[in-house]
Amino acid sequence: MKNVSTALLCAANSGTETYNYRSTTYAATHYHSRYCDAASVNRGGGSAQLSVEWTASLQEAWKHNRSSPVERMQEAARRAQMHRDKQDYAKAMIEQEMAVDIAKTMETRPEFLIDELTSLGIIYVERYRSAKKRTILKARKIFNCALQLGTQFYGPEDGHLASILDELASVHSHLGNNRKAFMLYGRALSILRRDKGADSYDVAAIEADVASIHFFWKKYKVAEDLLRHVAAVVKAAPDPDNRQLPCVFNNLALVVTGAGREAEGVMLMKQALRLETAIHGSRSPELICRLQNLGGLHAIAGRWREAEQSYRRAIALSNRRKEQDAGELKQLNRDLKAIRSRRWTRQVAFFLQSELDRGYTTTHPDLQ
Repeated sequence: MKNVSTALLCAANSGTETYNYRSTTYAATHYHSRYCDAASVNRGGGSAQLSVEWTASLQEAWKHNRSSPVERMQEAARRAQMHRDKQDYAKAMIEQEMAVDIAKTMETRPEFLIDELTSLGIIYVERYRSAKKRTILKARKIFNCALQLGTQFYGPEDGHLASILDELASVHSHLGNNRKAFMLYGRALSILRRDKGADSYDVAAIEADVASIHFFWKKYKVAEDLLRHVAAVVKAAPDPDNRQLPCVFNNLALVVTGAGREAEGVMLMKQALRLETAIHGSRSPELICRLQNLGGLHAIAGRWREAEQSYRRAIALSNRRKEQDAGELKQLNRDLKAIRSRRWTRQVAFFLQSELDRGYTTTHPDLQ
């Protein structure tokens, strides 16, 4: 036994059933890398003798192959989640792809494949957002497949489709296809309002995303009404998620400013900053986005001194980061220079915090 392929044959032949080849390959490779990082076959007397680590990897692969498909799928999904928690999305993708492959073998249980495909698509999106990898198009393809299978299995209006529609809409939004995203969000909202009620947290989370689309379309009144409803839902929750309130007030401040109410926009952004400070502390880099937006709103209102103070504080926090973001610091300094020379226009980058339940950010280049 000189390599993983030989280990695979041994593991596969030890079982009484033949499983998907690729899944078993993942298993043998996974356990080989887990137990044999630096181990190799010990050679002596013209014959190969397995190391202790290699034997352990074979035993784990054999155990994996002998377990039921559902157990193997759940184990792969568990490992994928473990890597997601560590933000190691490359490894999470490998493990989740293994779960998808196993789910494909269970033709009588299509719901497993739908769930695992959805999880895989989410990992592709997370990797795109964390490292800007070109995985967003792959995520769209995966979600489309999950939606097609889900529609065939559950029906076009079933509650299981809401999360898939939400994720697919988010992908289209990132790709700049807001009309398609708006349509998909609308389908998800109709399902959730029917199943969970108009004031549920899940509905509010999608309404926050829909408000961001209306904001880009400059339909400020519609966006404002949606965000005020979102804020009311979050505040009224039995266990209020105060970490989401800064996001809501951030967006609300930008919306009312876009509608021409600059003073109210500044007040709301200050409220977002106070809430963020209460959560993270006064020296947290999490405040940079709020300070940057607050500085921009001060500049819109002609309060140049206050705008400069906000940007200087944001720059100080950016310099304190353990891992400095050179692009962020360069943008902040460029904006500060424009503010100090009074040549600042509305071309400064604003951050519209989208997707309430995840807290991701997208940039808005202009407020008219």
